[in-house]
Amino acid sequence: MDLNNMKLRPTLFTAFLGLLYCTGAVEAQSTYDLMQAANITVRTTDSELDVVYDSIVMQIRHGNADVFRDPDPIAAKHFERAQQAWRKYREAQIDAIWPYAHTDSAQSLYGSSLTFCADRVYTQITLIRVAELENWLAELTGKVNGDICNEEIFGPILTRLLQK
Repeated sequence: MDLNNMKLRPTLFTAFLGLLYCTGAVEAQSTYDLMQAANITVRTTDSELDVVYDSIVMQIRHGNADVFRDPDPIAAKHFERAQQAWRKYREAQIDAIWPYAHTDSAQSLYGSSLTFCADRVYTQITLIRVAELENWLAELTGKVNGDICNEEIFGPILTRLLQK
């Protein structure tokens, strides 16, 4: 039994409940309810991202992975840089959608749903990253037999996205 996956299950369930609110599958009673559900979903999804990210860093830093049998500080540094760049991408993406969100005119431009909508996009982008990192972790721990180019990490995600 994989204890790391057991820890993820409650967060996935909570994220799923929050997404039900975000997608309108469950009707909230008020704008406040929608914002609360979206906020919970953001926190839960970020926590899930942190768990997967920390697992990968541990595998690389301590050399516990099939790929990194010995500690590899250079690979860990590059991975950490990639995650920092991804976080900047996520923020930039949201800023591009709502360029005036951080101004005094945000309320009049976007209305009271801005926070809810931004949280929804934030969650969607984060869930895509979680899927990427889960595939990467599976590759590192030998749960997936990848190829020499590591296409297994992103192949399933791209396949799902292209089928939509």
